[in-house]
Amino acid sequence: MRHRLAAVTGRFFGGRKLTRARRLLRRRLSTSSSPSNCRSSLAVPVFLSEIAPSRIRGALNILFQLDITLGILFANIVNYATNKIKGGWGWRLSLGMGGIPALLLTLGAFLVVDTPTSLIERGRMEEGKAVLRKIRGTDNIEPEFLELVEASRVAKQIAIDKVSQLVFIQFLTVIEHDSVFHI
Repeated sequence: MRHRLAAVTGRFFGGRKLTRARRLLRRRLSTSSSPSNCRSSLAVPVFLSEIAPSRIRGALNILFQLDITLGILFANIVNYATNKIKGGWGWRLSLGMGGIPALLLTLGAFLVVDTPTSLIERGRMEEGKAVLRKIRGTDNIEPEFLELVEASRVAKQIAIDKVSQLVFIQFLTVIEHDSVFHI
């Protein structure tokens, strides 16, 4: 099966010598367990952590994991029930029912707002305040907003420090590498 898939993707790329980008795309198309299958499992906890008040942040992330587990249980129950359908068309029903949560998530994605943290980090302070006011449901957001601004400033400073350290280490590596060959 894997060889057939590799042959099909090879024909897709015209049988030419594969560049690095084509090899990566070919590998992505020919493997079933790609990291893109897990993107929502990574993005949703980050989003929840950014918009949730600190007192319930952990509970929301635990509820998200519980929802994932209950979804897997529900999918297995549906697959078990549709497997018993006579005529061999139960798999179609099972596959179609899997589209319902996907449709709901797609529609829900249009309702998601930018997080106040992301707006602050992009320099859109007033929009960040408005979104924070909207998700908290109160006008008393100034202490939390100032905390987010300070956290953003500290994060940017840490990122700048890390980049300068990496550049310095790279510079030292180049100097060391050059001196080794000139001795």
